[in-house]
Amino acid sequence: MAETYSFELKGWHAVVALVVLAAFTGARVYLNVQTVDDGERQAIRGWLAREYQGTDAKGLLKRMQDASAGLPAEPLPSTPMNVEIVSAGARGTSNHVLVKVQVMVDGGEPPDGQAIRYLELSRYDGAWSVLYNSSPYAYSRALWR
Repeated sequence: MAETYSFELKGWHAVVALVVLAAFTGARVYLNVQTVDDGERQAIRGWLAREYQGTDAKGLLKRMQDASAGLPAEPLPSTPMNVEIVSAGARGTSNHVLVKVQVMVDGGEPPDGQAIRYLELSRYDGAWSVLYNSSPYAYSRALWR
């Protein structure tokens, strides 16, 4: 026959358990909120500028497909775009973060119309690189990793 055990938190035991749980949760959230440093900002600006100018992997693949289909090549922008990060917040660890950035391009809205972007970054040998575009859901979940 199986024995059943019951455990109840009453009185001051319940208060202590709630305080410990709240402290653990608060510490976990506090440790996952990061600041965006200059290296991260530089990596984000470079990634977004290449994407907006069409010189990223997706843009180059499109150019190659157009060329193989016999379509004339679209000229690349002659002047570099000024990608400005208006605000940024990061969540994650010291070497892997999800970043929410609000950007402006040449003082206005970005070419794709997305002023707020979510990106996943990683640091390897001290240099930050953008891994890929992310989502608001992943950004909110990163708080609880």
